[in-house]
Parts: sequence; C-alpha cells; structure tokens
Amino acid sequence: MTAKLQQKLDAFYQEVQKEEFLNKRGLANEVPYFIFDYPPGEELIVRAAVDRYVQRLPIKVLHVNMFELMMEQFSEVGVDSLLELEEEEGTDELFDAMSPSLESSVLARVIAERSVGKQILFITRMGSVYPLIRTNSILYNLGDLKVEVPVVVFYPGSYREQGLMMFNRFPTQHYYRAFSIKG
Repeated sequence: MTAKLQQKLDAFYQEVQKEEFLNKRGLANEVPYFIFDYPPGEELIVRAAVDRYVQRLPIKVLHVNMFELMMEQFSEVGVDSLLELEEEEGTDELFDAMSPSLESSVLARVIAERSVGKQILFITRMGSVYPLIRTNSILYNLGDLKVEVPVVVFYPGSYREQGLMMFNRFPTQHYYRAFSIKG
C-alpha cells in the first residue's frame, strides 16, 4: 500500500466520526455525497479497511457491497441460470436479461430503505458491477429518494471536476455534486 493511500484512509477514519461530518449539508441543504477515490490496484486494501471501519466505528454504518446487492437481485433465478443463459445466448443477451433488475432506481430504493436508522452509508465494489451499474446513476437516484445520511462511495478510479473515471481509464461519468475525500 502506498503511504499516500494510508494517510488518506487514516484521515478519513478520523473525519467520518466527527459530528460536523455526520451533520454536514450541501449547497441546497441536502445530505452530501462523498467520493473516496483510490488507485484501482489498491482495491483489496480499501475493501479490508472499509470492513475494519464498519466494525470499529462508533456510529451506525450501512455498508452496501454493490456486487452482493446485484447478486441479491437474482437470488430467485440463481447464478447457475445466469451462467447457463450466457453460455446459450451470449453475454449481450445476459446483460439485456439482467438490466431490468439492475435499474439504478430499483437498487437505490433498496439502499434507501436499508439506510433508515443509520448514520452513514458506505458503498463499495462499484468496480465489480461496472458497466452494468453506474455510480453516477446510483447517486442521482439516491438524491431523488432523499436519503437522510451522508453517502460515501469508495471508487476505484478518479474523481475530478469533470466527473468520475472508472479504473482511471474509462470515459468520465459526469457527476459533480459529490465532495472528494482528500487525504
């Protein structure tokens, strides 16, 4: 792990516990969104850090692993059925069949319902579900649902004024309403 990432993780751990952070409001008095961007090669380190934070933080954290949430959407069908469909029909057909269950509005509603009674929401594994699920779409839909807790997306890529760039290589997803977590 790079020293820079470790500093950023340490600073985040301290900051996220502060009352000012948990009660922060955005420009239009909305609950803010934060992007914790990091080098994609450090994914496993960030995952382990988030797991530790969820256990150790003295606040009520909802941790949404987007890969697990995606798989929950297909629990009735089963993974074997999805693999069989892909084998018989191809990846494009599989994606088309999965799309209705992975609509950002549907997933955001599930996340919003689970966030009730929590103090903060951590969203991880966005790289694992890309391009089926887009970060900017989830954030827009959470905004429409007026989630009442700060949202932190752990993002394997970069977040700049132009928007989000998954894995530092795919075209920017335009999103400008989140605050960048600095380290």
